[in-house]
Amino acid sequence: MTPPPTALLTAALATAALAPAAVAPAALAGGHPAPAVTGAYLYLDRDATTHRDFVRVVFRTADPLPRRADGAIQAGVSIDGFTHSIGSVRHGSTLYTGAAPVKDHSITSLRGGSAARRGAKVGRSFTVRFFDRDGHGVTRHMTLRAERPGDDTGRPLGG
Repeated sequence: MTPPPTALLTAALATAALAPAAVAPAALAGGHPAPAVTGAYLYLDRDATTHRDFVRVVFRTADPLPRRADGAIQAGVSIDGFTHSIGSVRHGSTLYTGAAPVKDHSITSLRGGSAARRGAKVGRSFTVRFFDRDGHGVTRHMTLRAERPGDDTGRPLGG
């Protein structure tokens, strides 16, 4: 005997409603990879308008980073523990930038709950971490270099 059509419809809707709930924990557990950084450089940037110095990182990703409905990028960058939001170098590209302000020739970062100062000298090595909103990240050790023409536009990465 076949069940009435309303019973079949109810069973189908119940199954469809439960299916995403059963799949969601598996997708959250390991389905989202860290941002794929395909190239990056770190340089000492002098902002001509404010006359302030920054340790700036410019990087390219394999895919565009996720954005909120208002357009904010759902990712960040940490330069030796100094976490900062990022921005697009150019609209519609996968080039992004983040910076740490330099004050008294050093940046201040938080390590182990306390503030630490790190000299911002050309040639010094910094730990740079790129991360998304879910906490997945990629860490690279990069050497600070002097600013070159085209750094602000991403030219060294083919931008």
